[in-house]
Amino acid sequence: MEEKEEILIELRKKIKKQISDLELKLIVIQENLIDTKNSLTNLQAFFIQIDENIENNI
Repeated sequence: MEEKEEILIELRKKIKKQISDLELKLIVIQENLIDTKNSLTNLQAFFIQIDENIENNI
């Protein structure tokens, strides 16, 4: 019975580590999404400014 318990304990440790690794990956993905959104917002503002400059020069 003790061997089975040790196996279960080791499996539980591995699962906990995998969950922790996935949580870290999720944080990185969320940060990347925020950075991407900010970049798109900046690009949109840049293109609006270009359009305004074009309209003012016509």
